[in-house]
Formats: sequence, structure tokens, C-alpha cells
Amino acid sequence: MNLGKINTLFPVALMLLLSLGSTGLPAPNGKWSVFGYLSYYNGKYYLTETTRSLYVAGGLRYRTPDWNLSVSIPWVIQNSNLVQQTGNVLYPIGPDDETRSHMDGDGMGMSMGHGGWGRHMNYQAPTAHYISGMGDTYGYFSYRLYGGGPSGYAVYANLQLKAPTASAARGFGTGEWDYGGSFSFQNIFSPHWGAAVELGFLDIGDPDSLIFQNPIFGSLTINYLATNQLSFTAYYLWYTQIQENVEPPRYVNLGMYYRLSDDLTALVVVGRGITRSSAAFNLYTSIEVTL
Repeated sequence: MNLGKINTLFPVALMLLLSLGSTGLPAPNGKWSVFGYLSYYNGKYYLTETTRSLYVAGGLRYRTPDWNLSVSIPWVIQNSNLVQQTGNVLYPIGPDDETRSHMDGDGMGMSMGHGGWGRHMNYQAPTAHYISGMGDTYGYFSYRLYGGGPSGYAVYANLQLKAPTASAARGFGTGEWDYGGSFSFQNIFSPHWGAAVELGFLDIGDPDSLIFQNPIFGSLTINYLATNQLSFTAYYLWYTQIQENVEPPRYVNLGMYYRLSDDLTALVVVGRGITRSSAAFNLYTSIEVTL
């Protein structure tokens, strides 16, 4: 499969479909909401020590029956900067366990830019001490192309953008822009069961001295609606290769969504990585308030 051609054609097709549907964007019945989330990742990845990462974020969303747009920015707390959120996936970008002897201890070193050490030399090995700082800003846009309502199915086009607001010198980001897009299909089979499939791409900016491949990603989701307020979900998330000779991230997750009121919703997701570049355990919880 020629992934380079797919990554070139996919965003063109996505932008074309979004432009064809853009006449529906000025919807007067949209609603604003504010949300916050906490995500925790724990794992050795392909390294020798355990990295623990905590993301605490706030965001703003505008939603209509046909499309929604959101922006969020996290505060990052972790005991290492060997693992970063890259292309909307938490991914180890430090040297592997056979080339890390120069990073023993707590020092982060100094970056000398393109003329000397690259940013990949700025890593702090996992320790008992934690570092913190602002993360990258993420924006998401989703537009319903077909279906919805009583039809029981819907097709969406989705876009995502990462702005490099995190400090690359401290290791909380690559200092580069990332973008991506996807198509998703959702179907409701019965009053209680539904499913969704997503297929997309990520274009990940390359920091100094590191080369990322732009991966294809996908997911398969099964939903169970227990009541009008409570639902459960299980999904599998996969990526193609991001770095040469490194098995890409893959996760299995279970979640619970609860509508506390018409204006207040909560979500809890727990998951486990099943490859060496994935977190061994992840926890995500969020709450959203409609204004």
C-alpha cells in the first residue's frame, strides 16, 4: 500500500467534501459549552523506566445539529519528557533503551539548535521528580455529511489541528504543527446497540533530528445504550508506523458516558496499550457543561 499517495489524496477529498457542505455552517440553533478533562498514562513504552503523564485541560465547544468545533489546551505533569503527545497520540520520542546511557540522572541538558544537539538530546529520564508546563493547543472540527436523525446512520468528516504552544525546550512538545483528518460512519442497529468506524490520517511535524512517518489511523467502536442517560462503549484504536523499526501504538478501551442533566455530561474511559510504543494503562475522564 502506498501510504504517501493516501496521505496526499485523503486531505484533498476531505476538504472538498467539507467545502461542499459549508453552506450549512451558519446554524442559528447552536450551543456553547465548556469542558474539562483529566487524562493519565502510565507505561514503559519501549524504554526501560516507567513514565507517568497527567494532562489536565480545559476547553470550549460550539455545537449545532450538523457540526461542532472545539479548542482545548492542557497543563502537563509528568516525571519525564521522553513521552509526548504527538499527532494526538501519546508517543515515546526519546532514544530507546540501548542508547540512553547519557541521560541518567535528573538533568535535562541544553539544546544547541541546528548547529549542535537537537531537541532529542533535551530529554529527562524518568525519575521520582515531576516537571510541569503548558501543553500544545488542539482544535477539532466535525461535520455531518449524510444521515442522522431517524435514519439511524450518519457519515462525518473530521479535521484536527495541533498548534505548538508547549515548550519544546522543556520537552512538552515537538515545537511543530500537526494536522489530520478522518471520515467516520456511525450506525444504530437497535434501541440499545450501535457501532462506529473511523479511518483517517495524521501529518506529524518533524522536530530537530527526528523523522516521523505520517500514519494512517482507525478505530472500531461498539456502543450500548443502557438508558437515556447512561451508555457504555468499547473501542479499538490503531495506527500505522510512526517511526521506523518501532511497532505503532494500539489501544483497547472501555468507557462509560452519563448524562447527569440536560446541560451536564460526564465521561470515563480506561484502556490498555497492546504494543511496546503504547502506554500500559490509560485513564480519561471529562465533564462538559452546556451554557
